Amino acid sequence: MNKKEELKKNYSLTIEYNQEASSHQTFKNIASLMLAIDELNNAIAKSFSEEIETEAVIEEITSGSIKIWLRDKLKYIPDDKIKAYTNNPKEAIADLLIKIKHKIIKMLEEEPSQINQKTPKILSEEIEKSELKHIGYTIHKTKLLEAIGDLSHSAKSFEKKPIIEIEGEKMLIIDNYTFNPEEIEGIQKRTHTVRDKFIIKKPDIIGSSKWTIIFDKNIDVKIADENFIKQIRQRKISIAFGDMLDAELKIETYIDPDDMSIVETHYTITKVYGIVAPSNNTKQLPLKGIK
Repeated sequence: MNKKEELKKNYSLTIEYNQEASSHQTFKNIASLMLAIDELNNAIAKSFSEEIETEAVIEEITSGSIKIWLRDKLKYIPDDKIKAYTNNPKEAIADLLIKIKHKIIKMLEEEPSQINQKTPKILSEEIEKSELKHIGYTIHKTKLLEAIGDLSHSAKSFEKKPIIEIEGEKMLIIDNYTFNPEEIEGIQKRTHTVRDKFIIKKPDIIGSSKWTIIFDKNIDVKIADENFIKQIRQRKISIAFGDMLDAELKIETYIDPDDMSIVETHYTITKVYGIVAPSNNTKQLPLKGIK
């Protein structure tokens, strides 16, 4: 492979950063961005086989603004299955990753509102133009859109948006797309409610952030009981270490119809009946106005 062909296989990230900013945070943000690129690569590659694994590897880092040259490396591929259709399956899939990633990131920059609708079509069209079209493929739409959402979200951490250059075109990675399972056609939603006593691990007394409670494991929950929040802020009730919420918890689970895997789970406290102290000898403290 000559130098010109090799450059086509590579792509670059350019990160402009404030030299007074924390180096630790800068490289942590870069690592998150690269993990998001890996996730997108894998979502594309698994159209051919669940066994395929990819990884974006660093080829070179230049000084000044941080410029990182990357290459998509296929860590594992079931060669025997694909070799019947192409002599070099790793190169064929790597080429496809570049082309599809290019189009997706361009759409993320210019047409984020069209991502849900157009992304599967882009994938299908590029595969049909390639020598891999005869292998047979399945587009995992939900995982693909989720990966794009993570890539977009990773750009939020940067003061100046990262620049990615693919096939000679420079594009910004912009935080303008949020993956929402409710907007994905075919997603299955299952809802159920339980009433129990949940240990309060991390409350949010002042703001509107989620609370952390223990329900078999640590979970972040939205508190939708406005009367409870009002009484907390007015200091009509207090919370101490080890206290529990006697409450109703609504659990909304989103299922990917492609493989029946769980995409996301949302937790909401819809009603709080009282605060329960950890001692067995202490009675439940009901909220005022609630019978």
